[in-house]
Amino acid sequence: MSNIEQSDMDMTSVIGLGLVTVILFFVLVVAVQAFFYNFEEAYLYEKVHSKVSPEMRRYRAEQIERISTPRVVNEAEGRVAIPIDRAIELTVRDGLGGGE
Repeated sequence: MSNIEQSDMDMTSVIGLGLVTVILFFVLVVAVQAFFYNFEEAYLYEKVHSKVSPEMRRYRAEQIERISTPRVVNEAEGRVAIPIDRAIELTVRDGLGGGE
């Protein structure tokens, strides 16, 4: 029995090829999943943030109008609201006050 038949396939090569295949498959799955998550996030961001509803536009316009125009808050107490830009200028010029 000195003549042992050698198989055409080497088991080390088969195992090596199997491991490489499994690793490549795993990398492919992770890459496809990462691509999907990235695509999904971009799609949802565009869907949510790109279109502003008319109600939101109207609300923003009201808020801008409210902080940009002077108005009487309480006439009995003599309280008025000044535009935010002017309030910032006065705060920078005079400081917060009350500390001295």
